[in-house]
Amino acid sequence: MKITKYILISILLIASNPLFAQVPVNVHYIHLNELLVYVLPFYMITILGLGFFIHKLVRPNFSSRWLYICSLAGILGAAAIAYKFQEIRTTQLPSAQPSKINMRSIPIELQEQIIAREDDELKETIANYWVVAIPNFILLGLGLGIDWRDRKEKAALKN
Repeated sequence: MKITKYILISILLIASNPLFAQVPVNVHYIHLNELLVYVLPFYMITILGLGFFIHKLVRPNFSSRWLYICSLAGILGAAAIAYKFQEIRTTQLPSAQPSKINMRSIPIELQEQIIAREDDELKETIANYWVVAIPNFILLGLGLGIDWRDRKEKAALKN
């Protein structure tokens, strides 16, 4: 039984080593150290906004002003993060750099490929914005919903 275990372990080790030895050809690493300075403050603002939202749920008389400020700052921060990520990507990845090709001198098929690639990069930038901004939009909407509900309840109590 012990011999079978050792044989299986050795087969797995031998079979997995060639996989680690292969180096991919077109792999580029992006260093996101510069982006961390932008990401952390805006995520902290989002978490602070979540704290204000929970506080608003617990104490309905609490002003929603700080929740709105945090949500709007997080939304603007998402734009800053998406812009900075796009800037880092274009400086560090050779394939993501904008094309400076004269479009008139190349065939139509290549023009379409270049335009499609630029459109894909724009869609990726917009997607990066929404990944960070969606929680802030949700917090803003929930805060507005709670305020609307509280005003409705206060109006019902007055009548």
